[in-house]
Amino acid sequence: MDETYLFSSIKNSLNNAKSNVKTVIDNYNQKVNEKLQSGNKDDEMDVYRTLLVFMMKKAHTLESMNPKSDSDRWKNERINKALEIRKRVIENYAKISGTDIEENNTPEKIIKKSNQIFEKEAELWKDGPMCNMISEFKKEIMEKYCAECKYVFTILKQEPESHKLLPARSRENEYMNEIVDAHFATADYNGIIGYSCRAVNGNGFHGSFKDGKPLFEYPENPFADEDKQNNPKIVKLKNPVIIALTDSGKYEPVFDFSVDRDGNIGFRFGGEMISRDTEPLNYEKIELNYIDKSIFKDIQFKAYDSNGDLINLNDKYFNEEITR
Repeated sequence: MDETYLFSSIKNSLNNAKSNVKTVIDNYNQKVNEKLQSGNKDDEMDVYRTLLVFMMKKAHTLESMNPKSDSDRWKNERINKALEIRKRVIENYAKISGTDIEENNTPEKIIKKSNQIFEKEAELWKDGPMCNMISEFKKEIMEKYCAECKYVFTILKQEPESHKLLPARSRENEYMNEIVDAHFATADYNGIIGYSCRAVNGNGFHGSFKDGKPLFEYPENPFADEDKQNNPKIVKLKNPVIIALTDSGKYEPVFDFSVDRDGNIGFRFGGEMISRDTEPLNYEKIELNYIDKSIFKDIQFKAYDSNGDLINLNDKYFNEEITR
């Protein structure tokens, strides 16, 4: 396999899968909304209980995660964020259960109280309809995805000597609601490009959204110098990276259940997949030496230069008139 397979067949399959998966997510979020609007207190409580469980999962992850690149400042930030989540759990629980909130709580009391709420409500949640809905949601996501695309994709700086993919150990997922031993992959085309550019230099990147488009910021420019760019349709990478293609049937979606910026409660899925099978996995591969320049229409790329200034790589490498 080579790059042309990625930029044609795989891209089309992933776009079709993404559209079908979005329909699944929209349908399930409609079911969640119907529960909240039903007037049935048990249905409403089941949704709020699910939200509480996922909030506490995130708090536990923030407190327990141990990333490769860490510092005391980042650790303190995570602990403080987890404490804020725990406070919201207590406040939300008080509202839906009609109980009073104890004033002047210390961090120790907040942790103890939120743990007590979690232990009680998680046991009830396991026997509720929303827990079953989540199982159905995950199954339907994978059915729709696998019908369009037989692969998920793991990006590597270099190919392992064993020619087998090894699982990550004690790694947090993208929503930080679980720490797990698993194989991690992406099922999103933009994700493949973003992670591939990260792998070039192997020193991370920050992803966000700006003006309705993904924005990827890198500590260092992943693209070859301009004098080495001799094809108007592509942008060469500084170094080749490996895209490992593994059987999508072995994976499950990483998702969240949360409140969005508009106040809507529901499922979120950003394309990350995991396989809980911790045995080494076989894979097919693509050696990626360049990216299709048309991706610059969909993604904003930025990187820091040697002076520490953040530069716009789209302005530097992309000329829309040439690529038409």
